[in-house]
Amino acid sequence: MDKFFYPIPKDKLITRFAPVFRQLSKTRNSTVVALPFAGRSSHLRFIASQPELQKELGIINNDELVWSETETCSDFAQLISQICISIDPESAKHPSILSRDTYLIQILLKSIIESQDRLIVIISLGRLNYLLTSDIEQLFTLLQKECPNLKILWSIDTVVFRNYSPKHPSCNILESVYYFPTFSKDETAHSLKRIANTRQKHFSKLFENSCLDLTGGLAGLFHLFLFQGESYLNLSQSEEIIKIVSQELTLSPELSIYLTTVNLRQFLVNKQSSSHIYKNLKLSKLPSAQEIGIINLLLEKENQPLTRDEIAQAIWGNQANEKYSDWAIDKSISRLRRNLISKTHQLVTIKGVGYSLICTQNSING
Repeated sequence: MDKFFYPIPKDKLITRFAPVFRQLSKTRNSTVVALPFAGRSSHLRFIASQPELQKELGIINNDELVWSETETCSDFAQLISQICISIDPESAKHPSILSRDTYLIQILLKSIIESQDRLIVIISLGRLNYLLTSDIEQLFTLLQKECPNLKILWSIDTVVFRNYSPKHPSCNILESVYYFPTFSKDETAHSLKRIANTRQKHFSKLFENSCLDLTGGLAGLFHLFLFQGESYLNLSQSEEIIKIVSQELTLSPELSIYLTTVNLRQFLVNKQSSSHIYKNLKLSKLPSAQEIGIINLLLEKENQPLTRDEIAQAIWGNQANEKYSDWAIDKSISRLRRNLISKTHQLVTIKGVGYSLICTQNSING
């Protein structure tokens, strides 16, 4: 099977989720916690669609894993209706669901669960319906008492985590918690190549190298960046994501070490600052993907000359020969020079050769 079939490298996917399913083999509940927009839902949805992968994750053969698309359900009747339909698609036409009567839908849900041999239901809750958490957990706590074949994998974000308040003494949504961190560099690179393969699209090495730094490893921002380009940060949707995630890390600082990477923390600091630090260089604004690629190259050869051909390779990758333009290179360097405000570094022109990033003092704290 093509390795890019998986949303992140297969070994990373198994490392993230094997402990979750191992817990479910011993008990009846497990919980995954992630920041909003971190990608937990898409990963679990993928796992639920792949029986062979489920075996590698330790799910017993006769356990049926069901993904329930509940994260956007705004009321209790809608949420439990969606769970019914996820387990039994035919129930969408059932009079109980059409009636939207909560009591009747709960009776239907119980009968559907009882008709299954062994069932693991993934229930995903987030910031849009966190107020329903206690009610839905109480319902499933009672259902599990009557349905020994039922196990629950709770998939929640930090908004749910912060506001959780159990309504029943047997509720145990937080007993076996596993944290889903933001994407690492190799996971982001894998996702980028996966999309490139699927869409038969070419991304330059510069683009690959800067992708994590420009999204902090957040899946929500990653996809916006991928399809909108560098202007994605100007979108109201991106601003909203950054605002929500920043707020969550402020309100739940104890989770930061589990749920974030250094890239995300640095990204958020840069985004909210009047000046921006990238690899100890102070910049007047957040660097573009192209600027990050050139900066990385300049830092690799700090105090050494960097040729135009090397810069072209960083900008255009395999298409450098076709797209080469002295004007474009000069323009890129000019923009970067204006953006660079570190007192410790100077970007100089080396006549007849190219450019060099000169460190003007021993300290590079900008």
